[in-house]
Amino acid sequence: MENAINLKMLGRKIKVVSFKHPEFLERAHELHGTFREPAAWYFDDIYLDEVRAILMKLWRVTGERAYEECTLYVRNFSAEVEQGPVYLFNRLIAQSYGHGKRSQLGEGINVIFGRYRVGGSMRHWRTDVIDMTMEIERFPFAATAMPEVQQAIAAGQCVVEREGADRTPEIIQVEIEKCTFNLNKLNRELLIRREIKPLVA
Repeated sequence: MENAINLKMLGRKIKVVSFKHPEFLERAHELHGTFREPAAWYFDDIYLDEVRAILMKLWRVTGERAYEECTLYVRNFSAEVEQGPVYLFNRLIAQSYGHGKRSQLGEGINVIFGRYRVGGSMRHWRTDVIDMTMEIERFPFAATAMPEVQQAIAAGQCVVEREGADRTPEIIQVEIEKCTFNLNKLNRELLIRREIKPLVA
């Protein structure tokens, strides 16, 4: 399975697959990139250094070689953005499109608890993320060195889960939190089911 961020040379063209980010999108247009479905950008090979630079800036990898991916477990994250998406650590978390339209999670975002929604007024709508604990999958391990990620780790708001690594106390605590949440969810469902009495024919 290829990494989520991937750069390949195809003749005189550069093919790039990456996560969505407004800064990458802006730079792609400046470099006369062409987007093609399902999710790839194509650039002329003269822009190779520029493409590498924006990928390194945002995610600390270029995707030319295989790199280690990890999962970030983020606790109690809240944010609101007027008429735009919410990002964290350069990853799209959630996006609204106005009232009457369904909000969406970003790619590789798993909500453990908390919520996301469209907030504000009809004219001045916003994307709200409220007290969300979540997993951010397929995060480049190299990008955990970014200052904002390190600050969140130091504050206990973020735990890095590396595939195949030894289970640390922090990882075990994460598993306890997830199991506790799922157990509470099942208990609530059980109470609801017990209160529903079958109809007598």
